[in-house]
Amino acid sequence: MKYSIVIPAFKRSDLITNCLESIERQIAKPLEVIIVDNNFEEEESKKLKCLVNKFLSKKLFNIILKKSPKNSGAIARNIGAKSSKGEIVAFLDSDVILDDNYYSILIEYFKSKKNLIAIQGIDKALIQTQSKLLKKSLLKKFIYYFEQFFETSLLLNRK
Repeated sequence: MKYSIVIPAFKRSDLITNCLESIERQIAKPLEVIIVDNNFEEEESKKLKCLVNKFLSKKLFNIILKKSPKNSGAIARNIGAKSSKGEIVAFLDSDVILDDNYYSILIEYFKSKKNLIAIQGIDKALIQTQSKLLKKSLLKKFIYYFEQFFETSLLLNRK
């Protein structure tokens, strides 16, 4: 099963290197990585293009650089998805570092569950931080749950 990765990039040239290196280490290699340049500053776009060219020279996977007419993650993802050639389109933020088997696990889910149309990964660091926090004092637990209640309430009220 072939997959494409779409990465919107806005002022993250320093972070996207780690992201691309983690894609290089994937057990299941992508068909292509589409990076959509969301920068409105020419200097940032030049940095990104230079970085992409370094990865292209390695020839480990195909990288396509697109330009978004507007600074919008949603527009960038749509631009990438429309030009993707994979059976699966994976959206990835430019600051994410993947486990080496991340996409091979996702592909197995798609193969085993024929009705599956989408899947979302988890943030292990966030879960670890939350579990450490919950081992703290009763006051810190209360504050944490209080914040979570209001964040959830705001989301639900927006529908």
